[in-house]
Amino acid sequence: MGFPIYQIKGGYKSYRNFINNNLNDLINSKSFISLYGYTGTGKTELLKKLEEKGYSILNLENLANHKGSLLGGVLEKPQPSQKMFESLLYESLLKSGSIIFTEGESRKIGSLYLPNALYDKLLSSTKIEVVSSLDSRIKRIFDDYVKDNDDELKEAIESLNRYISSKKVSLYKDLIDQKKYTDVIKNLIIYYYDIKYSTKEKNFYYSISSDDKYSLSELEDIYRKVQKGIICSEVV
Repeated sequence: MGFPIYQIKGGYKSYRNFINNNLNDLINSKSFISLYGYTGTGKTELLKKLEEKGYSILNLENLANHKGSLLGGVLEKPQPSQKMFESLLYESLLKSGSIIFTEGESRKIGSLYLPNALYDKLLSSTKIEVVSSLDSRIKRIFDDYVKDNDDELKEAIESLNRYISSKKVSLYKDLIDQKKYTDVIKNLIIYYYDIKYSTKEKNFYYSISSDDKYSLSELEDIYRKVQKGIICSEVV
């Protein structure tokens, strides 16, 4: 049919052995600047803008087809297998420079696990706190999750019954039926997201506001400091 075909010596088993034997070394050869912040603070937006300016980024949520939170599967394709996720991770890192911007993640994204080496690197990385106003966060979450998909949203809300009362689950579903999405989002931010995904225990070297037009320039300045080996000794 005219397609160039390459055969891997040893087949798929050989390929998996290669990934297993080389992924950790590749991870450890990189330096990471990790963006942490509450849901809706615009971390992914900042990563995209950095990528457009030519900086290396690792978009873990994109590779995992999941936004990270318990509602992170809304509007996403099915997640890849763990093995495929590790392969995608390897390929992304292989194409990246020595300093990489990424989003600080927990050990698990949806049903997938970060390799221990990567999780450890994030814990010891240059951590940046990203903050944003409540109104801006509500708008971002609305834009990310609400796409004429009420049934999917209500199904996702159902999955929160382990963490919030059945009364609140019913309230949120009723509000979705009434198209009062921002009321649901605001309530979830205050009474669920900011409690469950607290960042208070993180030691941040810097703090930026994604609402500030200079936030991208601040991140570029941080990159230069990391490049020169200058790390802020005081936590914010």
